[in-house]
Amino acid sequence: MDVNVGLRIADALEAAGHEIHRAALSNPRTEDPELMAIAAEGERILVTYDRDFSNLVFTGAAPPPPAIIYLRYEPEEVADILPRLLALLDFEQLNGHITVIDKRRTRRTPFPARNNDNG
Repeated sequence: MDVNVGLRIADALEAAGHEIHRAALSNPRTEDPELMAIAAEGERILVTYDRDFSNLVFTGAAPPPPAIIYLRYEPEEVADILPRLLALLDFEQLNGHITVIDKRRTRRTPFPARNNDNG
């Protein structure tokens, strides 16, 4: 979880049986590209309120983690977003996508294809 995702969401996800690594505790000053690399190396889904991660992925500035969940609003109560978030945590559906949760809807966009051809 990015540093901007609060303890309430982290605790709720842990209570639902998910293993959480909070950047706020382990890497609070880590820049976005490095945090994304940590998530990619650990094969972890990155949860954030920061749209900069999608910019990094779609501009090719940094290799993506397996998936990104971008929360576009801060709910007044965790209970307002948690059912939507938990319903998404199927790795096969999330893999290779950025999933955006806003107040009204959830949408998923695949990461851009990577061209590994150097010539």
